[in-house]
Amino acid sequence: MRVDIHEARRNQLTTRVDLFGTALRDPAYRGDPALRDGHICLEQRTTRAVCNLTCTNHQVESMLATASASSQSPPPGRALRTCVEISLHRLLVRDRSQSLHTGFPGVFGRTDNALARAYSERMHGAQLAFGLAACLTLGATHVARAQMRASVLHDATDAGSDQDAGPPASQGASALRGLLASPGFEGTPLKGVYFFPGEGSADNERLYTAHPRAQADLHWNSDPSTRSRVLDSILAAHANTVMLSYWGDDMRHWSPMVLDATSVRGALEAAHGKPILIIPALESGIDPRDPEGPHFRFADDFPYENGLYADAHLAPRVLARLREVIQLFAQYPDTWARMYDRNGQPRYVVYIMGAYARRMPQVLGAPAGQIVGAAFDTLARELEETTGVRIGFTLDAGFGDLGSFPFLAENVGHGLANAQSVLAIQLFLSELRSGRVLSSPPFLPPVDNNQSNLDELIAGKLHLLDSWRKQGLPVIYDVSPGFDGRFVWAPFGTSFWGDNYDYTTDDWRNLQSEHKGRDYVGISFNTWNGYTEGYCAVPTLEHGTTIYDWLTDLYTPDARSCHHVEYQDGKPAHRVAGAICEKWQSLLGSQGALGAPLGSELALERASVVRFLYGSIYASESYGVHEVHGAIHEEYERLGFERSCLGMPISDEQALPDGRISHFERGSISFRNARARASCTQSE
Repeated sequence: MRVDIHEARRNQLTTRVDLFGTALRDPAYRGDPALRDGHICLEQRTTRAVCNLTCTNHQVESMLATASASSQSPPPGRALRTCVEISLHRLLVRDRSQSLHTGFPGVFGRTDNALARAYSERMHGAQLAFGLAACLTLGATHVARAQMRASVLHDATDAGSDQDAGPPASQGASALRGLLASPGFEGTPLKGVYFFPGEGSADNERLYTAHPRAQADLHWNSDPSTRSRVLDSILAAHANTVMLSYWGDDMRHWSPMVLDATSVRGALEAAHGKPILIIPALESGIDPRDPEGPHFRFADDFPYENGLYADAHLAPRVLARLREVIQLFAQYPDTWARMYDRNGQPRYVVYIMGAYARRMPQVLGAPAGQIVGAAFDTLARELEETTGVRIGFTLDAGFGDLGSFPFLAENVGHGLANAQSVLAIQLFLSELRSGRVLSSPPFLPPVDNNQSNLDELIAGKLHLLDSWRKQGLPVIYDVSPGFDGRFVWAPFGTSFWGDNYDYTTDDWRNLQSEHKGRDYVGISFNTWNGYTEGYCAVPTLEHGTTIYDWLTDLYTPDARSCHHVEYQDGKPAHRVAGAICEKWQSLLGSQGALGAPLGSELALERASVVRFLYGSIYASESYGVHEVHGAIHEEYERLGFERSCLGMPISDEQALPDGRISHFERGSISFRNARARASCTQSE
């Protein structure tokens, strides 16, 4: 029998045997009937020793309050939640006559198909109302506001107690955080595309600035063969992950594609057996045409309903949405992407888009980052306890609307870095919130940022990403073809950059490409408003294969490798990779002293070289990687480069009291008094 030893410094006794994690770690357990058909359940204050009904989550659970091992009392909020859970448990375990296999053989086994419905229906039933009323009365009697605040601090500290101890001693656990953990993908970086499954929408196609070249790709629902063809196209670009948005039944009217009951399931089924993973994207949305219709806004509900920091008020709408995700995606466990957390443990991934809060609980002495990090961990813990699924989050953080609390790196970075459930920062079109976008006022023509502002946009984008890295969080690099706000946002005044409906620019894709590298744990290709949204990873009528080729060039090598492809006139022209690329990148790429590449890497007899607009970079086994630029490079070129008496460079350009100097195999070139002078110490 395998058991996990509870970590030191925890204040509670073990309350369950978690068979989910065991089965994932040891395939030998997956066929064990005890895992599939467990019947043992101890229910508080019942006369029966054994339940003859399947326990929720197939976990042995005492449901009894345990005494703290320390002098500190357990948090009142935790006790209140336990009381609520007992009441729910009593209602949900009764009268189960039907079961449905979830697709997790040997892990979940049979699950009540009506469980979610029963939960929702009985939440308002008389029995539950009575039980909850009793719990709330008990809580109100024994929990004062000061105690509640103390419990918040206790919960946040308790949630981070084993976190603050750092990753386990297992080699490379912390380095794995944010990398894929699904079987066959272990330790590989995410190479993702944002995708809407569904039929092409006549209402929305007029808002697009690009349309699929293969018009059959628009028939996602009406022609199921489309699904495999589109996914094969994405795979051919060397992507390994798809982010699916607008998957919920009550979100159909928000989608730019026409969704029906087959749309998302069709994507999951089409991905089955293919070397591609899917991450559900939890996206806020509301239809302005139907303000009274169903809507979901993460910021209104998180971290806690009504701003109360208590488990009993834990983000009910977010939890409900996540349970819907689990109910659907748990049927496709091999397709649902997993990532490693900060302890090197796999978690199923949910991508939260627009992660910010419209209100934050005011808790004396609790930093905002600690509250937010603990809230995400509480969400994950609650879901694991009630569904058996261990999830983690990638977060599109860093923005918010007027009066909101944005999840900026400086605000919540430390708390998120210590959260077990936060897997990586995955921003969506981060340039939109960089503060560097030039935009027009309402009723005035949009601003073309391609003309003079792309350098500022990339600088702002990199600054945002770097701010998260400095907090110790893994970051997924988000790239896009650009942004075009002239269709949807024109009445409000707007802007555009990158590729759009009336011309193609190479500058934006080149700037993004040259910064891909080992600073990131993955890369995500995103679009919004105008780039066929759901069909961003297929060739289009307007741009042919340009954007698709660029995606392929980004994704063919390892997502963490420095591999830049310089585009000219919409076509790949020059390639810079490996040590020379890293050297160029360290010198600020095309924005630095060397400028953009003029050609691809050339193989010489004893080295390799790439020529740039204002210099060269040489790489050799004997001398390493060195650059020559500016006036010294001009003199070096005049003499014949490495074929001259100087030979190859053996140093970078260095400062002198009165100028600059570069050293070569057989001499040097100095720059003084606005003049470059070569000195060969010996002939070749």
